[in-house]
Formats: sequence, structure tokens, C-alpha cells
Amino acid sequence: GKYLDGAITRGLKSHREHDSTIKRRESLIRHLQKIFSTRFKGCDLQAFGSSQTGLNLRNGDVDLCLIIDSKDSRKLLKRMRGILNDQGMEDIITIPRARIPIVKFRDPRSGFEVDIAINNSLAVHNTKLLKSYSECDPRIKELILTVKYWALQRAICDAYEGTFSSYAWTLMAIAHMQIIEPNLAPNLQLSEQREEVKIGKIVYDITVSNQITPGDSKCTTGELLAGFFDRFARGWDWQNDVISIANGGSISRKEKGWKFANPGAIEVMEAADEGEELPMGYHHLSIEDPFDKEHDLCRVVRPEGELTIRDELLRAARMVAEGKPFAKICEVVRPERFKNEQPEDLFHDLRTLKEHEIQSKLDNITSEIDTLTTRMDALEN
Repeated sequence: GKYLDGAITRGLKSHREHDSTIKRRESLIRHLQKIFSTRFKGCDLQAFGSSQTGLNLRNGDVDLCLIIDSKDSRKLLKRMRGILNDQGMEDIITIPRARIPIVKFRDPRSGFEVDIAINNSLAVHNTKLLKSYSECDPRIKELILTVKYWALQRAICDAYEGTFSSYAWTLMAIAHMQIIEPNLAPNLQLSEQREEVKIGKIVYDITVSNQITPGDSKCTTGELLAGFFDRFARGWDWQNDVISIANGGSISRKEKGWKFANPGAIEVMEAADEGEELPMGYHHLSIEDPFDKEHDLCRVVRPEGELTIRDELLRAARMVAEGKPFAKICEVVRPERFKNEQPEDLFHDLRTLKEHEIQSKLDNITSEIDTLTTRMDALEN
């Protein structure tokens, strides 16, 4: 796996967020906070997820949590949809029946895909936990970002499409390091000082240890990545084990109480080919949420998604064993998925224009600015 190190470093550097992207995201979040605070009295819109942990890739999604006193999620999402539509947002989708109601949309001005979850305050505590892990050792952050980048490129990093979420891949990466190198990624949920929070009617243990000691592992990120692929492609007992960073990487299904229920993905897909519809059994690629211990992150995975995840892990493990280049391992699947990404070069549309064409554009923009300034002065008066 050492041969991958240089390519991983270059790859992560090329997909690091530019300052302009960070500013666009912050501006969008402030804009949304202002909109919802004026529409819903007493609400609080908080950012969580990879943009807050530093575990984000270029053009990643914006994850937000709307804390609001509302008992009718369907009615709330319908109202939010109207507000977002008035703001010019695109591709608005509401998911009222999900475990956590969500509204998804795209902001055409910034290019960001946005998810707003309703009353998912536990996610804010999860963000704190993952941020603490990322600060334990630089290799933890590097491995998580590399795994997420690979999964994104291979189209297996979208819970809405029936594969693992970015969060699930992050937990898998941490679990792998906890098992192979406990000194590198210690269990941060072990502490004598416990902290609890009540959300709704449920009390959660949200303890995150502040006692972070640097690990003495000599493993490189490339070696950790090679081990990650090999572990979850060939060395993980999906039938009997559950991924659990709260338990140091894994916990047995018997202890957890999560049975590998039938039918499996293959049986469901074979039945579908014959025109029969079967609901897939629970707990196949099980990943325990570190705080909400009853939540299995694989519950969103569809039969096709499960088989694709398994196939992609095997493909990656085989290619690493054969010494294939990192770029080939992460070769993009369905490149049209990235058509809405914002170009990082602010001058990409000017380089092919002649000087008089650029001057014409400038004159038009200057005129528009003068018109807007006049309009703003009138509104202020």
C-alpha cells in the first residue's frame, strides 16, 4: 500500500476546498439562516457534517439541521418547499416519511447541494465526535477523505440512491483504524466523565473524551487504505459482526441483537426479475451509529446498492494487490453526476474571448450594477 501514498497526497490536494468555495458555503448558510429565522419564530438552523469536521471534499454537500417546535413534519416540509422555491432553489425534494424528515435542494447560484434535516440535533454531537477523531492524527483525516473520495468517484456514496452515506464510510474508516491500530485511533467514547443529552423522550450518551494522545503507529495512509479495502472486501464477517466505533471497531451480532435477516439482496433481485416484490431483510451491512445505538446506517441500502458496494470493495482490493494506480482505482463512474459542480477557475469563460468581447461583458455588468445600486438606494429611502 505504500506505493499509493504519493498519489493519495496529490489527489487530496487537488480536491481540497478553495477559499472561494468555503466563502460561498458560509454565505449560503447565513442566507438560509436569515430566511428561516424570519419565517419560523424560535427556530435554529445549524450546520453539521463534513463541512464542520474538516472531513469534506471539494464541492461537498451542505448539511443543515433545523431545530423547530413542529409536530406535523409533512406540513412543515411543504411550507419549506414553498419558501425555497420562492428563493429560486432547484431540484427540491421533500422526504417526510424518513426516520429524520429531510428537504433536499440545489442552490443554482453557489452550485451547492443542500440537505436540511428536521430536529436532527444528535447529528451536531456526531459532528463533534468525528472532528475529535480527525484531530487525533493526520492519517485518520487522510484515510477518511481518501475513502470518501473513492466512494464518491465510484458512485457508492449516496444514501438517497440506496448506497452508504458519506457518514457511514467515515465510520467504517475509523473502525478499521481502531481495529488495526488502537494507538492510532483510540476509542474516544471511553471516559469516566459521562455526558448525556435528552432529545425528545430519549436520553443519549454523547460522551467524547478530550484526552487525545498522539499514536505511535508507523503505518502510512497508503497502507491503511490497502488494509481498509482488504478488510471489508475479504476479511470482514458481515454475517456475524457489526461495525461499531463505540465498541472499538466491532461488536458481534449476538451481543448487539441484530440478526442478518432474510431475504438477502440476491434473493430480492432474483424475485424482482420474476415479477415478485420482496422486502429485503434488515441488518446486512450493519454499521452502528456511535450515539444512537439502535440506528443501523445500512437501513437505507437497497439490494442493488448492497451488491454494488461489495463488488466495489472487491474491485479495489484486487487492484491494490495488483499494484494498479490510484487514479485507476478511483476512476469515475457516471461522470454526468458532477455536471453541476462549480469551476474553480473564475475566468474559465473569459479565456477564449477577444478583448472587445470582454469589454462588452464588462460594460453590461457595470450597467447592471449601477441599476441595482439605484434600486437599493430607493428601497433604503
